[in-house]
Amino acid sequence: MMHEIPKKQFMGDNSLRHYVVPQGVTEIGDWAFAGCKNLVWVAIPESMERIGREAFASCAKLEAVYCYRETVEQKEEQVAELMALALRFFPETTEMIFPQKAGRHQWLCDWDKACRRFLDRPDEEGFRPFLAGGEEDYEDEEEKREEYCRAKRLIKANVILKRLLLEEEVEGCCLPEEENLYFKRKLQENDMALEVFRECVNKPALVVKIYEEAGILTQETYRKVLETLPKERVELRAILLQRTVGVGMDEWMI
Repeated sequence: MMHEIPKKQFMGDNSLRHYVVPQGVTEIGDWAFAGCKNLVWVAIPESMERIGREAFASCAKLEAVYCYRETVEQKEEQVAELMALALRFFPETTEMIFPQKAGRHQWLCDWDKACRRFLDRPDEEGFRPFLAGGEEDYEDEEEKREEYCRAKRLIKANVILKRLLLEEEVEGCCLPEEENLYFKRKLQENDMALEVFRECVNKPALVVKIYEEAGILTQETYRKVLETLPKERVELRAILLQRTVGVGMDEWMI
């Protein structure tokens, strides 16, 4: 019986879309799935004890990491998105594997703490410029640094929204009031928050509610957001139009 997925086993395998780690496996090695750009979901058995360093780094499409008991049908659905985010972006959470073992409440508390550490770190953390020499390279470095930081802020805004959506949708996933206010403040301060909003396709009513509670969407900002909202975001546009005072439907064609 296989007890380990070796280090770098599937690294860079772009043909991999889904993977069920066999029951009995206790460890996933460092960088085992790193760079699997088309990997969408992974199922991990209850036997798992350790997930190695950056095992899922640069898995840009990874949406869910399910934890299952004896069969894949017995899997933890409701925190799968948060598990994927933790393994992609929170390096210190590799030991925080199973909600079933810690209990969901404790698991979510641990996730929230790890998320706060991630959000509070400088956006440029992890930036590694490559300089060939010459003044022009330093100018290019600043551009790359800003691009890197912008991408990091976009990730952070998405992570916050995922957590706040889970709170709204799933019973037992509520945030303490202090944590709720913290996440909404962080969303409000993030200059990429509206970029995330403009791309929202799923659960538009809940997303609008969260952005209103965070103070990002107000009577003063509805019109500005509508001006920049892609026309294909029909549901979002309709919801914002209902909340906008003094704007005629003929002026804002859906």
